[in-house]
Amino acid sequence: MSKSIRIGTAAGIPVFLHWTFLLIPAYIILSGLATGSPVFGMIADLTFVTAIFACVVLHELGHALAARRFGVRTRDIILMPIGGVARLEKMPKHPREELIVAIAGPAVNVIIASVLLAITVPLIGVDGLMTPTSLGTSLVGKVIAVNLAMIVFNMLPAFPLDGGRVLRALLSLGMGHLRATRIAAKVGQTMAVLLGVAGLFVLYNPMLIFIAGFVFLGAAQEAEAAETEASLEDLHVGDMMITRFDAIPAQASAVWALRFAMSANKHELPVVSSGQFEGIVRIEDLAAAVAEEQPEISVGQLCHRQLKLVRSNETVPVAAEHLQASQFASLPVVDAFGHLEGLVTRDAILAARRFGSLLVTLPPSPLRERPDELRQHLTRMQIV
Repeated sequence: MSKSIRIGTAAGIPVFLHWTFLLIPAYIILSGLATGSPVFGMIADLTFVTAIFACVVLHELGHALAARRFGVRTRDIILMPIGGVARLEKMPKHPREELIVAIAGPAVNVIIASVLLAITVPLIGVDGLMTPTSLGTSLVGKVIAVNLAMIVFNMLPAFPLDGGRVLRALLSLGMGHLRATRIAAKVGQTMAVLLGVAGLFVLYNPMLIFIAGFVFLGAAQEAEAAETEASLEDLHVGDMMITRFDAIPAQASAVWALRFAMSANKHELPVVSSGQFEGIVRIEDLAAAVAEEQPEISVGQLCHRQLKLVRSNETVPVAAEHLQASQFASLPVVDAFGHLEGLVTRDAILAARRFGSLLVTLPPSPLRERPDELRQHLTRMQIV
């Protein structure tokens, strides 16, 4: 993301252009200048590239809007030379929902091609598209052809392409998510090998070889991720949450909390009152209060209270899902009385994914204390 440029928003979703995308117009311009192509021809090629990637944005937007229907947010859409990526917070686990989300992208390309055909064929006929006599009809014909190619390519049963996700969704209906992922990944890797062989020995296409490598590695990563998530189903939040942490009393002043946060290198801190969890305060909130000459305002007035909370008996995948959707770096774990028992952080999630099978077999941490002894974790301070 640090190497991407934001170019706009579609349906409330940020759209970014990866810097490598600029290599395409640069190649068109430089090759045109080297061969002496007319400026009008280079403009036509640039227009064609723009039209194609507009179709890519619409394709990814189809996935994003379908996912939104099932409550899944899309962080952004990124355009790259090989296509686009809609970064969903998660993929729906229910087979029917995943099927709809996967099909939504290619369905957009079907609509685009159908609309263009419905407009142009009555005017110039199929022959007019096949043998265009003007720049406009040539451009439309190319856009239709590319959309048809996108449909065929994306619907290949090669995980993690859309067709591979469709295959997994259909298999999941009868055999479960993990086994379906294993099979779809194997099919995807087999398809990748076939594409690579075709690109190397038949079509002599380096881009096809690159795509084959992308599909092969993507299928392996999806299978590994599914195995990891399945191993976490037996692991609970209480097995991996952080129980040694600093917390700020709600009655502490902003200036005191800011000094502590800076000295302890803490960007955010849980706020408590008599052991009860109140919210999370960020160092930016504290600094803003001090800068606005409100140093004595209480931390309880500055903390964010509308947070997702988890219990220690919830599974790690549930906590990981909540944390991924959160704007904060940690997820509070509370007991039935609202007392803060621990924190779930991204590092803790990573550790659980790496050592999950081991954590299940371990006894409780010797550092863990009962909820009624939580005050021992609170930051020792004198409230003025």
